[in-house]
Amino acid sequence: MKIILLTDLHITKSSSPSNSPWVAHLCEFINCNFGESVYIFVLGDIINCGDENAFESANHIFDHIQQQLKYIDHHFFFLPGNHDYCNGNLDAFQRFVELHQSRKAAVFDFRTRKTWSISVGEINFIATDSINDGKYNL
Repeated sequence: MKIILLTDLHITKSSSPSNSPWVAHLCEFINCNFGESVYIFVLGDIINCGDENAFESANHIFDHIQQQLKYIDHHFFFLPGNHDYCNGNLDAFQRFVELHQSRKAAVFDFRTRKTWSISVGEINFIATDSINDGKYNL
């Protein structure tokens, strides 16, 4: 089992797999180095500046990643960052997560609960959204 942590992707509405070099690098690295289960935790700021339209680009990018990793046992888990708040809420983030998070665990819904945990092997991960006060200034 391998664990990868990704942070601060800051995907914009003009981002795509072809103009985001990190996408190809990530896929190549995983495909060349990992033959076993890979757990990928995306730790906030998937999109940039709360632009809800950027989640469409993020969907295309993560669909592309899923396709590139189709022969690797991989699992995505997501934690929101302040840039993932759109119009003061996590609704767009939640729709994104429901499309891309691993089905091995319940989909975390940070709109209803701010802290979640997941066990991967003998490791227990605890994820919390620190924006409990609604202040997510960018």
